[in-house]
Amino acid sequence: MFAFFRSGSNRLIISELYQRIAEVSRHPGFYTDLGVPDTLEGRFNVLVLHLAIILRHMRNWPVPADDVARDLTDYFFEQMDDVLREIGVSDIKVPKRMKEMAGAFLGKASAYDAALASGSEQDLIKMLQRNIILGEDGHFLMRYAFEADRIMHDSCLDLLLRQDLKFPAPTKLAGEF
Repeated sequence: MFAFFRSGSNRLIISELYQRIAEVSRHPGFYTDLGVPDTLEGRFNVLVLHLAIILRHMRNWPVPADDVARDLTDYFFEQMDDVLREIGVSDIKVPKRMKEMAGAFLGKASAYDAALASGSEQDLIKMLQRNIILGEDGHFLMRYAFEADRIMHDSCLDLLLRQDLKFPAPTKLAGEF
């Protein structure tokens, strides 16, 4: 399972990829312009949205994309374990919380995948409202997600790993998409 991840240089690649995804997910525009609550849960949900979009396309890319996707997912859960411990969740409760997070991640990723695949704005808005608990109607975040999905569709593993992949700016301004 950890064929790609185990090598030291590949672990560094996965770590750097994850950090770039996390950085994109922390963009203030999600929380100031697009209605996502600036909370631990809101930030987790934006990170999951980005991972779901990326993983959705990686499964269709050639080898070693499947290994990278698996390792990226494993690294995400490793980071979530660290976050739980850093915020003071006891060692006894961490496994239960991780199980809950895994269920949330899988459920949300599957829902986003289906909504993005359908191409239906209403389906995606419903998923975003249900999973991210937006302060607004979700229209702008829906547009952002479709644009990010289009970018990933037109991309490849090489671009993703070389840091040449740019996500749209999370803003309400139509010219920014």
